[in-house]
Amino acid sequence: MSKTRQPAAKLIYERLETMIAEGQFKDGERLDETMLAQEFGVSRTPLREALRQLTANGLTETFPNRGTFVRRLDFVRIVEMFEVMAEMEAWCARLAATRATAAQLLLLRHAASRCEAALQENNSRAYYAHNETFHRLIYDASGNSFLAELVLERLEDRDGNDPVNLEQLLDTWPEWLERIGAGAPVALL
Repeated sequence: MSKTRQPAAKLIYERLETMIAEGQFKDGERLDETMLAQEFGVSRTPLREALRQLTANGLTETFPNRGTFVRRLDFVRIVEMFEVMAEMEAWCARLAATRATAAQLLLLRHAASRCEAALQENNSRAYYAHNETFHRLIYDASGNSFLAELVLERLEDRDGNDPVNLEQLLDTWPEWLERIGAGAPVALL
């Protein structure tokens, strides 16, 4: 896929995700590629990429020769998805605790200090940017590129607009960093 289409596909994905979440499509409704391509003013290529991503994230189901259909997530399914994601992130952290090099630990400490500074300033935008760096460093330090890729796919789907209790996070950062640096298991990042 060309680089010029990736932003269009990402924008379409985000818009369709919002439309599904807001209930603009019914559960089981077929997504009409031709109509959506016209609505977004794009060719079907970036639209299809967005639909593939929606399917990969469980928001739609795609059936050969039939199309892509909305799949409404119920509360139980959402909880299940968060549980899996949390465990994958914790797995990365456990691996990083035993595999991180001295250089990776230094980078983690630097990223953590930037996160702490953003938290103390109550700057959620800066916090999210530095937090993403911190987590990417943990995934890299896990030494398991396959697991890191799975987690990163999900990380890219987050929009950074979730409400966050910055004060609570400020209290947990030192423990996370200390445990990774000591090679101790990390419960949940």
